[in-house]
Amino acid sequence: MNSLVSVVIPAYNAEPFIVDALKSVHRQTWRPIEVVVVDDGSTDRTAEIVAEFSESVLNDATGYCAVRCLKQSNKGPSTARNSGILAAGGEIIALLDADDLWLDHKLRCQMELLERNPDMDFVFSNVLFLKGDKPNGVLFGEDGFKTPFRHDGNVVVDPVFSLLKNNFVNTSAVLARKKCFVEGFLFNETRKFAEDWELWLRFATRFRMGYVPEVCVHERQREGSLSSNSTEMMLSGIDVVEGFLRELFCQDDIWLVRDPAYRMLLFDTYKWAGYYLMKRGGSRKARELFAKALRCKRGPKTIGYYLLSLCS
Repeated sequence: MNSLVSVVIPAYNAEPFIVDALKSVHRQTWRPIEVVVVDDGSTDRTAEIVAEFSESVLNDATGYCAVRCLKQSNKGPSTARNSGILAAGGEIIALLDADDLWLDHKLRCQMELLERNPDMDFVFSNVLFLKGDKPNGVLFGEDGFKTPFRHDGNVVVDPVFSLLKNNFVNTSAVLARKKCFVEGFLFNETRKFAEDWELWLRFATRFRMGYVPEVCVHERQREGSLSSNSTEMMLSGIDVVEGFLRELFCQDDIWLVRDPAYRMLLFDTYKWAGYYLMKRGGSRKARELFAKALRCKRGPKTIGYYLLSLCS
């Protein structure tokens, strides 16, 4: 089968992993038309390895998928992804981080879902996490966390509200029509964390979202990676939620939003983030978050947490 799918891989010093990522794309039972690797100022052999892989698959009997490498100075994964997306020739964009892997059926499952639902624009799948080479849980489903969104078949119901509670979309599991990006929705290049969450929220306001419950992606969990910094990610996520709600309700003081569901969402977000930080010695920031939570709702436990943070 053929399709107009372009695969975009941002890569920074990805020498230990990039071949495995490229092989996982090359094994897809739904063949993409190209792979665009964006070398984000690597100081190792990333670009050379991509070139060697491209040469090695030229005569592959299973079919040819062009692999090209764009080079840029180090600007971060958001800029690298955006560069690859804008340079891609396919009508469909599939994202893959250089240290993650796709299972062979990933593109087929997602493309067949799009073909059955021509009004669907954005699809994600389940993910298995790897710690070393060993499974370390799945993102959602029967063997992992409770599915954090409502769905009607493969269609996500009320994705905006669900995403505001939790970013359940893994970047390497995303496949979207290019129009989603070219209509002005790209990754925020000023963010170091939660830039993907911000983009999925913007997608969710305009595009129909679907999901594939099967595990289609293996994500490596590595110490020292951007995603391992949970505190900074959490605070960036709060900033994303606040900014999105200000735009959604056209109101700077979002804790004054009248909708009770959104007020409770904010209350829970601030409360649990404050508790998380207080347990890790961040009393000052925790106190700020508890104060914001109390502006949404006067919860007795939260008042207690706030008073306790004053003594820390």
